[in-house]
Amino acid sequence: MRLTTKQLIASAHQAARYLPLASCQLMRELATRLDVTRVALSESLEQQKVLMAERDSAIAYEKLWESEMKKAIGTENVDDVVMAIEKLKAQARRVQV
Repeated sequence: MRLTTKQLIASAHQAARYLPLASCQLMRELATRLDVTRVALSESLEQQKVLMAERDSAIAYEKLWESEMKKAIGTENVDDVVMAIEKLKAQARRVQV
């Protein structure tokens, strides 16, 4: 018999009723801790999904930006884009001075 975690927790609480007091308390404590761990893991997995989606979105945006910069510079080389940005920064510094 294979139980889900929720079913196992419910079964442990049910079975605890038929145990001696010390064993009952121990069984209930184990079931409660298992339930808390299950909830924490579920929340952690949901947070991971959100973070992975944010990461994927950021990567897609960065690729789009890189592609647009290559078009604007008229090159296929990322190094040329970096050099062009550095030239623009240098020009901006000269204008500020």
